[in-house]
Amino acid sequence: MEKKARVSTGLPWYAYGIIDFLGIFLSLGPGIVAWSIALTYLHSIWTFSAAKFFLYSLLAPFLLIFSFIFVLWALRLFIPKQKRGVYPMGINKGTLTWFCHLGLSRSSIIAGISPLLNAFYLTKYLHWRALGMKIAYGVNTSIGVSFVDLSMITIGKGSTVSEGVHIACHTFVGDRLFVSPVEIGENVFIGMNCILGPKTKIGAGAWVGMGNLISENITEGSKLDNFKWEHGNPERSAK
Repeated sequence: MEKKARVSTGLPWYAYGIIDFLGIFLSLGPGIVAWSIALTYLHSIWTFSAAKFFLYSLLAPFLLIFSFIFVLWALRLFIPKQKRGVYPMGINKGTLTWFCHLGLSRSSIIAGISPLLNAFYLTKYLHWRALGMKIAYGVNTSIGVSFVDLSMITIGKGSTVSEGVHIACHTFVGDRLFVSPVEIGENVFIGMNCILGPKTKIGAGAWVGMGNLISENITEGSKLDNFKWEHGNPERSAK
């Protein structure tokens, strides 16, 4: 007998309230604290002369960025580590842990400082490390990359992640949440607009062309042409 796909029946009303509370606290909290520190600092030097105010105000962006990163790091210490697995949607440790990490990862976008953080090697490295991502310093990434479930992502040194690349370590199957790491080795090139899903593992020295959708293993040193791979099918461009 053919098995039917599991269909989501939705969550009880109170579950959405708990999820929203966690999302609001973790998504808004770091930005509110960081902006408050930066604005309070600017207010404290408001009475300075024009020249001194301009000089001292140059420190405000650094206060904003590094206080934001510190708050992220501090909050993550109180959240359980994400683990691979399949979890029922609802109020349980697996899904709540995922929602907490997701909330923190959205905070830079909500705070309006994501492009600023991603513009410099030091700030994006510290930001992603604060969220638990295992990434080497000096990895080349565009401002326009999108990483979800950062504590489950590994990117080796010398790698390049191009504009529009989206990496996520989770997916939903009916009323189940599936979480699994994404691992990118050293000296890997990921072309523009690629999507990497859970369980993806790309070996060292691999070259992945633009527009590929990957949820499988790419062997070390291999080359994947542009628009070549979708849902495990390496020949879609020939169709």
